[in-house]
Amino acid sequence: MNHLSGKLKLILKYPLLPGYTLLVASYLQGVLTTSFYSDDFPALIETKATSLSLVSDTRPIWGGGLFLFFSITKLTGLYIIPKIVGFLGLILLYKYTCNMFRESDSRRVHYLIIAIGFLLPSFGIWSHWSTALFHSWGALFGLLAFEKFKNGSQTIAVIAMTISCLIYPPATVFFFGVVFYRGIVFRQTNSELRSEFLSAIKLLVLAGTISVIIAFSLIKTLGLSPTSRVSIVNLDEFPGKLIWFFSHPFALGFFPMSVHSPSLSQLLFIGLPVLLVVLFVIAKEVVSSASQLAFRAILFFMLAILSICPLLIASDNQIELRLQPGLSWAILCSSLYSVYHFIQLYFYTSYKLLNGVFVFTILAISLFGVNQRFQNFYHHQDQVSTDFIVESIRTCEKNGKLDGVFIVQNTSLFPSMPYLGTFSMTSDMASYWVPQNKIVFILQKDFPRYSKIPFLMGSTDSSTCIIDLEKFVEIVSTSERKSLL
Repeated sequence: MNHLSGKLKLILKYPLLPGYTLLVASYLQGVLTTSFYSDDFPALIETKATSLSLVSDTRPIWGGGLFLFFSITKLTGLYIIPKIVGFLGLILLYKYTCNMFRESDSRRVHYLIIAIGFLLPSFGIWSHWSTALFHSWGALFGLLAFEKFKNGSQTIAVIAMTISCLIYPPATVFFFGVVFYRGIVFRQTNSELRSEFLSAIKLLVLAGTISVIIAFSLIKTLGLSPTSRVSIVNLDEFPGKLIWFFSHPFALGFFPMSVHSPSLSQLLFIGLPVLLVVLFVIAKEVVSSASQLAFRAILFFMLAILSICPLLIASDNQIELRLQPGLSWAILCSSLYSVYHFIQLYFYTSYKLLNGVFVFTILAISLFGVNQRFQNFYHHQDQVSTDFIVESIRTCEKNGKLDGVFIVQNTSLFPSMPYLGTFSMTSDMASYWVPQNKIVFILQKDFPRYSKIPFLMGSTDSSTCIIDLEKFVEIVSTSERKSLL
């Protein structure tokens, strides 16, 4: 009993402790496990070129940071460094987000809801994918900038927001999701919400303009050319872009815990009820007329759009969960809070028990989902392709065929899974930039005496080691499909 009492006192003294514990329990295994995926391999082998490509994407701070930490990783052999950097950013993002809710009623409830929000698939990508090491930092600087701007520290705010934009713009706009949730929690009036909305727009436009000038100046100075990711949608394409935007990324935001693409029936029977619940919470105890409700709904609608606005502006139609964390986080947190609030209002005599059961269920699903996605996606894919390459090299070594490497390209397609974006891939070896870079990495790491052997365009020499990707496609095609929660 004394032990339990001591734990309760510790939680009361450090209200963020349960959230920290949840995040560490969910992410630490994946962060401390050496695994690489897709873009990680060119970053490991061609670090400078990868960094410069990020500069060409108008993300120079991300590029510079990637060059620094991947160079340190290669120098020390500590391959978990990039993921540790990303996870530390997520921990600080959680802490700073909670600070913005410290004056709220039931702040410990909100701290826990916020922590659950950071277990969504988007943030798993930020913490478990080495190349994404600065995404959480981009969101952190954006959130810091908005808060400083509100408090009158405009110079610091503009600098912080500019830094965020130069890291990763889809992470920058995460703060709109926080503004969305704050508006609900603090029951802000329409005028207060409008003031925050206009301040956010002003700050983003100002810092965004400065970041574009800096980014393109760097591109020109370094003699680079902007990539296709920099292009924005033109007016002729905009009507089609709007249809895609609201039917895909925006709709996906109302299925925050899912890695599946929602069907029309799911939109009607799941997404619509979620929307109605959020609208109920938005209006509760705040508006007194239909016109006020309509204006309030428009403000929240605009905040939701702005939380994923880079997807609306960019010319590419790309669905990736890591590109839209703000909307998913805001919808999940708002939905969880609405359930908590509903139970508290209408089941007062047993609300503690019901809320306890509800929170425990969500915690269990979230924690299990984070670890399952890491094990069954990142770690599993890396392990399967690594085992294939290592076995192929050892066979060549045994047969005395390691004077060069020839990669036989697959003619069959890798199978896919019914998930969104990168989660649909059964192997990152399907990406053309992965096989050679991964083989080089494995040679350098596990077979250093062969790390300098050449990669050949054709195989006519009996001493050439052949890596047959067609065989690997067969292995992947016949292997068990790992499910993702």
